[in-house]
Amino acid sequence: MRSFRVRRAIMKALRIFDPEYMPFYPVQLLLELTTVCNLTCRTCYRSVGNVSSVHMSEELLDSVITQVFPHIYHVELIGLGEALCSPHFSRITEVCRSMGIRIGTSTNGMLMTPEIADRLAACESLIVLSVDGCSDDTLGYVRPGVTRAKIEHAMRCLRDARERHPKSTFRWSIHSVLLRRNVDEIDDLIRWGSAFGCTRFSFSHFDTLDRTDPFASEGLAGENAIISSRITRWEETARSVSASLLIPSGMRTMPDSAHSRQFGTCPGRYFQKCYLPWRETQIFVNGVVTQCCVGGTDLGNLNDASFRQIWNGERYRSIRRTIHSGHPPEPCSRCTMDYGITGGDPAYFERCRGAGLSR
Repeated sequence: MRSFRVRRAIMKALRIFDPEYMPFYPVQLLLELTTVCNLTCRTCYRSVGNVSSVHMSEELLDSVITQVFPHIYHVELIGLGEALCSPHFSRITEVCRSMGIRIGTSTNGMLMTPEIADRLAACESLIVLSVDGCSDDTLGYVRPGVTRAKIEHAMRCLRDARERHPKSTFRWSIHSVLLRRNVDEIDDLIRWGSAFGCTRFSFSHFDTLDRTDPFASEGLAGENAIISSRITRWEETARSVSASLLIPSGMRTMPDSAHSRQFGTCPGRYFQKCYLPWRETQIFVNGVVTQCCVGGTDLGNLNDASFRQIWNGERYRSIRRTIHSGHPPEPCSRCTMDYGITGGDPAYFERCRGAGLSR
C-alpha cells in the first residue's frame, strides 16, 4: 500500500500542471462486469435506453486482470448492471483478496446475502447501498420491486458482516439520488439507515441524460434552492445520530456576488479540478475504455489495443488537455459527481452561461 501512496502523491503533483501524458498507470479502476440487472430503476438509463444485457467475457476479464490489476489498489465494480448478477463476481473477490486489492461497489441490495456480505468484508470492501427514499410508495415507484423490508434485509446483512469482521476496514454507506419525490424523506432515511449502523450518507443529482420521459421532471438539477433549504435540517438530523453527510458543494445555492468572488476574473471555466483522467479509468463490459463512470467518451477498446496504448493515446490526451479549459468534454460539463468539474451540479455550466460568466 505504501508504494501506491507514493505513486498517487507523484501523480497528484503531476496533475498540477495538467499534463497530457501520464507516465504511471492509474491506481484505481472502475470495472463494468455486467449490464445485467435484477431491477429496472427509473433513475437508470436502462429504463429508457436500449441496453443489451450481457456479461463481460472471461477472455476480456483475463486481459483486464493481467494488464491493469497489478497496478491498482482499488477496483470499483460499477456500470449499467448490478455487479452481484455477474457470474464473475466470486472470482473477482478471490482475485482481489489474493492481490490485496480493495473492492468498492454500488448495489441495490436486493441480492445481498450474509455470505456475500462476508465475502465483501474479507476484501476490505467499501459498499454503497442505493436507497432512494424510505417509504414503500417512493421506494417502489423509483425502483419497482423494492420495499422497506427488502432494504432492511440488505442493511442487516451489511451491519452483521461489519460486526463479524471487526478488524476489517470494511465499510458501507447509503447513497440517494435526490428527486422531487424523495427530497422530504431524507431526514427519515438518515434515521432509518443509522438504526442499522450506517454512519455515512451521500447524495447526487439525477442525471436526466437528455431524457424527455415524464420521470425526467423529477430531477432537481438547476433548482438548488429546493435542496439548499433543507440541508441544514438534514445536517442536524445526521449530527443527532452521529452520521456524516456528503452533499456536493454544487448543490448549495451561491449568491452571484459570492460566485464572482470565488472565480475572480476567470469565472465559469470549472467549479473545481477533476483528478480522474490522471488517476482512474473505466473499462466497460465490451472492452471500451473511458475516463470515468460519467464520461461517455470512447478512448479505445481493450479488444483492439493494449491498455498501455490507450492510456496515453491521443483520445486520452485530449481529455486531459480540455477538461480544465473553457470547453470541457460534453459528459464532463454535466457531471453529477461531487468531485467533478461541476461540483456535482450538472446545470453548473448552463448557469454560468446564463449569468454571462463563462468564456
